[in-house]
Amino acid sequence: MNNSLVQSMGAVFQFELKGKEAGTWYLDMKTPPGNVGQGPPASGKPDVIMIMDSEDFVKLFQGSLKPTAAFMSGKLKIKGDMAKGMKLEKLMGAVKSKL
Repeated sequence: MNNSLVQSMGAVFQFELKGKEAGTWYLDMKTPPGNVGQGPPASGKPDVIMIMDSEDFVKLFQGSLKPTAAFMSGKLKIKGDMAKGMKLEKLMGAVKSKL
């Protein structure tokens, strides 16, 4: 993660995963240099909470499932700031280009 990407996102995401690999994870894209970890965000309340199956979460980050498609099909539920939640697709593009 680079500081410009973190600043452009300006959001803290929390992922509530269900299914085989259930758990809570966070991605802090608000505070440079960015942070990721297990459990609730260390920085406090997330801007966006995303709820999905752990298998769909893996597909999302591998690029085989688009965030918009996951949301529209009901595989992804978003609580909180919807506009910031939709910025996740921008992040997925940046991550995929680095792989």
